[in-house]
This record gives sequence, structure tokens and C-alpha cells, in this order.
Amino acid sequence: MELAFRTGCVGLLLLLSLVEAAGGQTRRQMRTPQYDPTQEITISGTVMAIQHPTGRRFTGTHLMVQTDQGDFDVHAGPSWFLDQSNMTVSVGDQIQVTGSAYPAEGARVLIAREIAKEGTIVQLRDSQGFPLWSRASGAGQRGMGRGRGPGMMPRAAGIYNTATETSLTGTVQEIEGESSVPSREGVRVVLDTGTRDMPVMLGPSQFAPQQDLNLKEGDLIEVTGSRVEIDGVDMLVARAITKDGRRVELRDQQGRPVWQK
Repeated sequence: MELAFRTGCVGLLLLLSLVEAAGGQTRRQMRTPQYDPTQEITISGTVMAIQHPTGRRFTGTHLMVQTDQGDFDVHAGPSWFLDQSNMTVSVGDQIQVTGSAYPAEGARVLIAREIAKEGTIVQLRDSQGFPLWSRASGAGQRGMGRGRGPGMMPRAAGIYNTATETSLTGTVQEIEGESSVPSREGVRVVLDTGTRDMPVMLGPSQFAPQQDLNLKEGDLIEVTGSRVEIDGVDMLVARAITKDGRRVELRDQQGRPVWQK
């Protein structure tokens, strides 16, 4: 979804007040809090501002919504997921949001499960709050697929292309798919290369720790892998990762997963 950012004088004034109230909260808290279905509410209001708190399109979009009950900072999910919907949200739009609410400094926070505008509804999470963007499984599903279980990443098996192999160096900005329960689908990180943010698909969540490779936000790494496109999003399927001079192989030269051997 292309988020059009149209502002007028009134919007600018309201934006300044909302940013002052909620900006400190979003800067301090990089990760979305746990979704609590028991705290689910529905609000209706006007979009007063659209923010990307860290300036990175993969770390989330926040919609500042003004309602009769007060201002809400709506966590709408990563921009790459919203880009795939058939809804365009702009400043000044009237929207309805259902999600899990919790109190915070300044504007109250609402973790969106679905957003409705002019009769169109975009689902962001399932009924238990699990992100649907963690279930995308290839072209045609447009990031809305169900039935793959929480926290699962798009399948990399069978899409590795040695002809598009490249190496990128950057800083780990976000890690998705981490869990105490092993996931066959794997972990994805967002790599800041200095010129862009690149989603990188690594492999099963339990494989990297078994190779004594532990990644955290802020780590500087080099990734060698295949550039692929999933649901219109440019990604890198990692074959090898180098951190602190140590290289860990995730796939062989043909892109076949090492963890399946």
C-alpha cells in the first residue's frame, strides 16, 4: 500500500502536537508489545499523521488517529506488508481500526488487527494477534495467507537462484521469527546497508545458534545470498553470514540448505 502523505496547515499543526506526545514513546520502544485479545477495542477517527519512527520502512508504520475518545498511535505493521494491500491511507482519511489497546505516555497505543476504510478491510493479524506478514508464502497470496502457524517466514526452499547471488554488508536492524519453539520456516532480519533496508531470510530459528551464530540488533554482518522477489518485495536468501571475521555457511554453492543434509 502506498501511503500518501498529504498534509495541510491544520495537519501540520496537529502533527507537531502528536509527535511531541508520542514520538518519545515510539523512539524508546522499537518492538511492538504483545498483542492481548482481551484488550481489543474498535476506534473510528481521522488520520492526522503517518510516521515511520526509525525512518525505516520495514520497522513499522504508525498512524496517528484522532478520535472522540482521544488520540491513538496505531501500530499498523511493516510498510512492505501494507504496500501489498488494495487500500491507500492518507492524512485526513476517516478509518476504523480494531486492535489491542494499552496505555502509554501521550497518545494511547493501538496494535491494529484490521483497518477499514470506505468499506474496504485490510487484515493485519489473525484473531489471536499473530502477524499475517509472518505468514506470507509467495506470489499470489499477497501476504494474507493463513494456515501456516504463527511466526513463520516465506519459504526460501526452491527459490534460490545462483545467478542473482551477491554480498551485502550492513547492520542488523530488526529480527523476526525468533522463538523459544523451533520454527522450520526460519528467521528473517532487516539489514541496513547504508543505502537501503534489505530483508534477509536466514533459515530455521534453531540452526544459527547451533552454529554458534547469535545475531542481535546492531550487529555488523556480511551476507552472501540470492536476490529474490516475494510478493513484490526484494529480499536476500542467505547462503553465508560473516560476523566478527567468522563465516557460517547456511546453504551450499547451489543454494541447498545445510540444515537439511
